[in-house]
Amino acid sequence: YVIEKNISDGMPVSAGGEKLFTVSNLNKVWVMANVYATNMRHIYVNQPATIKTLAYPDEKFNGKIDAVSQVFNENERVLKAKIIMDNSSMKLRPGMSADITLSVNSQNRSALAVPTKALIFDNNQSYVLVYKNDCELEVRHVTEIVSNNDFTYIEGTLKAG
Repeated sequence: YVIEKNISDGMPVSAGGEKLFTVSNLNKVWVMANVYATNMRHIYVNQPATIKTLAYPDEKFNGKIDAVSQVFNENERVLKAKIIMDNSSMKLRPGMSADITLSVNSQNRSALAVPTKALIFDNNQSYVLVYKNDCELEVRHVTEIVSNNDFTYIEGTLKAG
C-alpha cells in the first residue's frame, strides 16, 4: 500500500532525488504508545496490550509490546513503547489514534478502585471528594497505583463505602 506520496503533477523527477512514494505492507502495524512517568514501572517487553480506536469503538485489537524506549522524551514527557499488531482485517491505518489498555501486575496488592472521572488532579497531586452528608464534603489526598479509562486504583486514607 502507498502510505505516503511526495509527488505532484508537473513535478520534475531526477535519479537520486527525493523519495517519491513510501510503500508498506500493512498486515502487521506498529502502534506507538505514550507511557507516562507514573506508569513506567508497569511496562515491559512482550506485555499483552488491548487497543481501541475511535473508528471502531466497539472492537478491541490485541497485540504485545515489542520494544520500550530507554530514553524519556523531554518534550512530550513520555516514554515511547512500540506495540506490534496483527492487521489482517486491514482496519488499522497509519496515523489513527487509539486508547491502549495494559494489564498490570501490582504484586497482588489489594487497593480501592474509584471511577477515574472522580479523581481531581491539582498541583501534581490526586484528590477525591468524600461525601459525608449534604452539607459536609471532605477533600482527601490519594496516591494513584494504576489507572485505566474506567477505574483508578488508589491508596490513602479511604475505605470502601
